[in-house]
Amino acid sequence: KNVPLNLPYISEKDKEDLSKNMSLSTKTKILFLLQDRDMAPSELIGFLCIAKSNLANITKSMINEGLIENFRNIDNSKNVFYRITEQGKKSLKDYKEKMLVNISSNVEDTTQLAVGLSNIIHILKGENND
Repeated sequence: KNVPLNLPYISEKDKEDLSKNMSLSTKTKILFLLQDRDMAPSELIGFLCIAKSNLANITKSMINEGLIENFRNIDNSKNVFYRITEQGKKSLKDYKEKMLVNISSNVEDTTQLAVGLSNIIHILKGENND
């Protein structure tokens, strides 16, 4: 769910794009969770606060996309676990790189905005910027 941003100096389209870029899909969250260790469905449900049926649908889609795989524990074949695949690791790496570029460009824009606002404040105070 995208949260509306209250930024009057940004166009509506840019606000929408920013909001979309700031939110993580459930698939991406699952990849983040599985990057360090395998997890049982109950653990994913607990971290994500989603219904079991929703997790089942999402993980089935992710398995079909080759992002994760499910397996049964050798000690207890009754328990199912999920693990990230090489394709999932690549997808997560690509996502992280994209977000880094996005954050870097926003930092540059923020720095420019801060300099501009500082200049405006000096002008309003009647101070010389030279």
